[in-house]
Amino acid sequence: MNQYYEPDNNSFDVLVQNSTGKIFYIPEAAQSYFPKWSNSKPNRDAAMDKAGNLYTKTSSGIAKISFIEDMAQLTPYSYRELIKYDSEMHILDNGTLVLLCHVDENLYDGHTYNFVQCLYSNGGFEELDGTSPNEPAHNKEDFEGQKDRLYFSVADGKLMAIKLPKENFQYYENWEDWSRYYYLNEEVSIELVNIEVGTSYGSIEVSDPLTKLSGTNDMLDYNEYNYYVNGVWERGIDWTYFVRRTDCDEKFCYDKLWKGQRYWFIGNILAYDTETRTWIDFMKPVSETEWPLHDNVIQARSDNMYKGKAWDVSLDVSWWFDIETLECGFVQSKFEADASNYTVLSTIRDIPHGTIKCNVISPVDGKKYIISIDIETGEYTQAEQANQDLDIIELIPMN
Repeated sequence: MNQYYEPDNNSFDVLVQNSTGKIFYIPEAAQSYFPKWSNSKPNRDAAMDKAGNLYTKTSSGIAKISFIEDMAQLTPYSYRELIKYDSEMHILDNGTLVLLCHVDENLYDGHTYNFVQCLYSNGGFEELDGTSPNEPAHNKEDFEGQKDRLYFSVADGKLMAIKLPKENFQYYENWEDWSRYYYLNEEVSIELVNIEVGTSYGSIEVSDPLTKLSGTNDMLDYNEYNYYVNGVWERGIDWTYFVRRTDCDEKFCYDKLWKGQRYWFIGNILAYDTETRTWIDFMKPVSETEWPLHDNVIQARSDNMYKGKAWDVSLDVSWWFDIETLECGFVQSKFEADASNYTVLSTIRDIPHGTIKCNVISPVDGKKYIISIDIETGEYTQAEQANQDLDIIELIPMN
């Protein structure tokens, strides 16, 4: 939903249907059901089902908007429990709405979801907590009550989770030095599981592991770190180190599970090859003097994919990562050299169509132009805006 202004009138809100270009006026009384969002970044508070119904998170719960010809019909679901946490909304293939929630501020880095809320089509509501306390034991035997951890994602219309067995986190205090903790087990492991979600209350089940990776972490001291010095990686940092991190100073912190055709990815740390059934550790250096691949991994989303590659784009340069070949690279924008000749008013990154579009003014002639940059080649075109008296507030890509 975008906000617009008319001369001598109050502002009003509109909802643009990308598939048809239809614009729906939002009455002031209904504005609280439509969270404002920008077309230039993903919206975490809305999702659309296969039937074309739009769901939004509101100040009082969840709202469903159905489109019938030129009318939009709103149905509210008044569950205040659904808006208690920072969350990301998805619709599963079976029509169940899920909110991936963050409930532990000590673990939050903008990507970690350790709590799930489900809203079923019949109005039922259910929650699943995937976390457990992380207090150190006072001795090597005191780990009663600990549970495995689950960190949730939605991939290919299904709810999945990264499962971290409780044994990964069994660490204890050193009585001689209260500032240091020590891990009980050298081996750490990570599993990928399906979270089976039905269409009614009581249908949630955690599947057996789809795959599992185990490794030995020889840094049993909780306070030890690996580091890069004099062009060489000291002590061989790898995925096991990041699995054990319980704060979010590190990049991994149980990042999202996402999928390509061949690979299943865990953030930018690991990839599982479904053909060879082997794991790839992106944290291992390519050589003694080359940085690991994880710096070049771009997580794939529906809004950043173009020709099988995930893109991270700007007016200056577009970086890409091929999620099937694991190759990466960048394209320098030709517009970068000429950008100083324009005043950029607004930008839309329409990656699924391979373009970045800018609404600009040329100081040379004072005219307004639309700049279109091809992210694959870096070339750009310039087109004079047809109506020079019209102020373009935001460019909206159509499906």
